Amino acid sequence: MNPAAPASALDGLGCRNPEWRPWLDLLDAARGELASRAWHEAVPDTPSSPTGTPILDGGELTLGRSVADRWVRHLLATAARHGGPAASLAEVARAADLDAFAVLEASIAADGERLDAMAHALAAQPGALAAVASIAAMPLLHACARRWTSRIPATWTHGFCPICGAWPAFAEARGLERARRLRCARCGADWWIEWLRCPHCGVRDHTCLGALVPEAAGERRRVETCTVCRHYVKTLTTLTATPAADVAVEDLASLDLDLVALAQGYVGADGLGYAPTARVIPRRRRGLFAGRR
Repeated sequence: MNPAAPASALDGLGCRNPEWRPWLDLLDAARGELASRAWHEAVPDTPSSPTGTPILDGGELTLGRSVADRWVRHLLATAARHGGPAASLAEVARAADLDAFAVLEASIAADGERLDAMAHALAAQPGALAAVASIAAMPLLHACARRWTSRIPATWTHGFCPICGAWPAFAEARGLERARRLRCARCGADWWIEWLRCPHCGVRDHTCLGALVPEAAGERRRVETCTVCRHYVKTLTTLTATPAADVAVEDLASLDLDLVALAQGYVGADGLGYAPTARVIPRRRRGLFAGRR
């Protein structure tokens, strides 16, 4: 993917797969938010997560109330424009009792039960609200990754993201040395893992680890597999890192690799590798004009 032309990449995916347009519009909206300083200011400099858990775990993020409310309502309205099951979100976007902070917290933890309860209370279609929520925390999570990348422990040995706990979207065989780097679609994080190891179950037995190579892709794009847990991870060969903002797009663009793995009986990771508990709270106003965004 050409990092200089992310919009054209999304447009291309939409043209080839028009049924993806509702999801692509949400993703495009999230990508447009990533550079906003308001998200960066929500993230503390010195997180204090327990050892062995994602850095976000147990953290507290302070966000301007107007920022959270505007963003969540905008996403809901964007989804509602496509009609179908998401049409119910138009009323939710206007609801006075919508709690944007609760949506963001549920998004961070991928808390399905909490989202179902919200959908019931707001008379929304649960699946549609869950789809929006899965994107809602992306600007906040990207801000966490930008702030905390240097704090990722050199000794990190887990397959899930050291920032937000998600399973990797894909791996990169990067540079001339082909270092294996895992990438997170939720926050854009980037972390090292050894080659002979399954990110999902940790098995290191080479007889249990294999690869599926689509005929047209050669060694440039393949699927790494594990016969113990039956999970897989897509692997893309690249000289440089995929820009953080493009990881989720590249994940969609490599769907053909997912289909190859699924056809062979392997399964994608469900949910998060570790669900972080984090609070998202209103930023305290300081002075008459403080807190305005």
